Amino acid sequence: MADALRRFASYDRAALARHPGVEDCECGLQTHFLGETVLADPDSGTVTVGGKTADFGQTLAILDWLCDGDPQAVASGEYCTVSSLPGVLVSGSGLAMRGGALTQKIHENPDSFHRLCRNIGAEPIPMGEIGYRFPVFPGIGVCLKFYFGDEEFEPQLTFLWDKNILQFVRYETVYYIAGCLRNRLQQLL
Repeated sequence: MADALRRFASYDRAALARHPGVEDCECGLQTHFLGETVLADPDSGTVTVGGKTADFGQTLAILDWLCDGDPQAVASGEYCTVSSLPGVLVSGSGLAMRGGALTQKIHENPDSFHRLCRNIGAEPIPMGEIGYRFPVFPGIGVCLKFYFGDEEFEPQLTFLWDKNILQFVRYETVYYIAGCLRNRLQQLL
């Protein structure tokens, strides 16, 4: 992570501020990540999310978007699994992104999950039995599609990505973003 922060400090601050939804203010670059305010300061090499020092996944996701994402990228509005993203080649059963313990929490507390999603800025979408679109960065989001379990099937939570996500961040960063969202929802639910 120290390498990424050093690299961040070497970038032209004005160029980084060209991303939609990024404001260059006295204390750094201000934007949003998963509905929380981000302050990324290239001068001090610090990144905060929601007023707290960003963790490893948050820092790398934010820096990847700021430093290497295309500021002209536009979301497609079409969503797919990570293994179906354009240009991604996967053999075998593919790479599944599931919710883990979060899936069971949603299954047990769907009303709390609905309230939580609305409170953090997610919008309901017609996917699965419960579906929400979460803002990742300004202009790009991720969808969660949930199906309740029954006596035959376990509950299922699937992450769906805008087909243009790889114009905003690198492939591996998609996994960091999924982890950040999953962790945030688990902590708040």
